[in-house]
Amino acid sequence: MRRSLLPTTLAFLLLAACGGGSSTQATCTSTYWDGTIGTCMPEGWSALSQEEVQARGMPPEVVIAFQSVSAISGQYPTVAVTRERLPRALSSAEYSKASIDLVTRRKDYAKIDATEITVDGDSVTLHVFSAQPLAAQPKQRFYQVAAAKEDTGYVFTASLPLTTPDKVTSEVKLILSSMTFQPPAAE
Repeated sequence: MRRSLLPTTLAFLLLAACGGGSSTQATCTSTYWDGTIGTCMPEGWSALSQEEVQARGMPPEVVIAFQSVSAISGQYPTVAVTRERLPRALSSAEYSKASIDLVTRRKDYAKIDATEITVDGDSVTLHVFSAQPLAAQPKQRFYQVAAAKEDTGYVFTASLPLTTPDKVTSEVKLILSSMTFQPPAAE
């Protein structure tokens, strides 16, 4: 009896240590590239057309948005990408710092996390913070990465509920940390 319990107990412990066999780590299933910017897309996410972006009432500086097919609390997780012309060429590190400095001036700003990542070899910050842009809506958790290519700045921003499943957070981080100005390698 003791011999048959040992393998069962070990299997149970291994499954428990691995979270029951399910993973929240997002993986890339497709690549988005529009000729200027690109990213890696997890399963269940798609790029919205410019017409869809406009129909959803997003600001005109949003050039592309990525959206999950699964809703959280009635809202679909979305990563909006904005573009702005800069007065002069900036490095991605300079633009990332300037973007964070701008956000931290908000009265409703609260820093949650900041992680250094690279965009095409340049060090930038994956900035996580909370804010309440509209008084009538609850506070949100924002994930943001900013990088520049010559005299144009791009900001990838996701707005999520303060409590979000780890799987969705991992998917958002995959999209943001995969930001690139380099075309995908030919297959």
